[in-house]
Amino acid sequence: MIDDPVAPTVARDGTGPGSGRVEFRAAWPDEHARVQRLFRIPFRFDKRLDLVLAVTSGKRQRILACTALYPLADTSDAGAECRLGWSIRAADADTEYELLRAAAHRAAASGFSSLSHQTYLDPEDPRALTLRAMGFSPRESIDEFQCSYTSVWNRCRRIHERLGADKGPPSEIRITSLERAVLPAVRARLHEERIMDTLDFDDRLRPGHGQPTDREKSTVLLAGDTLIAVMLVAPFADGRGYAVPARWVAPEYRRGWANVVLIYHSTAQGQELGLDYIRFVANSKAHDETVRLSQRLGGHRVTSRHRYALRLTNP
Repeated sequence: MIDDPVAPTVARDGTGPGSGRVEFRAAWPDEHARVQRLFRIPFRFDKRLDLVLAVTSGKRQRILACTALYPLADTSDAGAECRLGWSIRAADADTEYELLRAAAHRAAASGFSSLSHQTYLDPEDPRALTLRAMGFSPRESIDEFQCSYTSVWNRCRRIHERLGADKGPPSEIRITSLERAVLPAVRARLHEERIMDTLDFDDRLRPGHGQPTDREKSTVLLAGDTLIAVMLVAPFADGRGYAVPARWVAPEYRRGWANVVLIYHSTAQGQELGLDYIRFVANSKAHDETVRLSQRLGGHRVTSRHRYALRLTNP
């Protein structure tokens, strides 16, 4: 990222909390630790992270809001995509809008060709409304299919019982949770398959995420040291269900015991929780296998969410 100040430097008079002259600028290096304490940043803090702030003007500036910019690639070469996240503490809607404009200006000045929001949003989410007002439009979509937990468990248990010793996993197959040793392989595979990118994967493992990955209840299958299947589990805050934000099985294992064992082990752990439902998350265009699985399990689509993106004009 460039080190030039974002434009405009001082944009407007605030009207809400933190009213007064509001300045938009890049975070100073010695502010990063403070920003990390004040805001939940959905990216790792490293040299690629660029923070743009809305602050009150004056000698003792108060940070009102923060945007975080993070490149998808290792460098900010022209044509690359940059991800966006933002958080508000004490800013009104106008300040929020101008801060996002300043962040978009900075991303364009750094040579990025597009800016996309880090998370998928419901179309009625206030953040989605703000992004659309700025000219962002949906780039990718994911669907959530909800299934009755009891129906899924009963079906998986029956199929698992029918596997028997001759049709079950070979002795060299190891079934484990999302333990630390397998994190790099799972992270890389889900990213390569365009199921869950590395930024989202990392964010779901950090404290403060609204729906974090439950490493203990997620299931990983290994053939020796080779990853052959994974199913991530993320509980909902209501305690009544969990989502499956990512599921992958190696092509050579897809017709047989692997799918059954993978789903059975993650689903069985929901017994003690008394769950009511499970939601399978899928990019329906790219991964229709999850859609078909959900339909076989009696699921129905309950929501569609989108990742919003903006094409940038470089100076």
